[in-house]
Amino acid sequence: MISKADPKFWHLYDALPLSVRAAARRAFKRFQADPGHPSLNFKPLKGDADFVSVRISLKYRAVGRRKGEVVAWFWIGSHGDFDREFS
Repeated sequence: MISKADPKFWHLYDALPLSVRAAARRAFKRFQADPGHPSLNFKPLKGDADFVSVRISLKYRAVGRRKGEVVAWFWIGSHGDFDREFS
């Protein structure tokens, strides 16, 4: 699977605490090696299978749009922000 990230993602990423950015890097490496790894909880969002989410940590997620084998990541943030943004 190929991952890309848009400028909005990087803006949100840069605003995260250092510990969350480190967790995001670890999750990305795991995703590159095995997108189906259970700890990532990689899954489509309810209502639109083109949009997917992946667990960064217990409190953070990332969201992207999937087209075939490419995921374009456009959002990263806390679960609370995720619920407000995508529910």
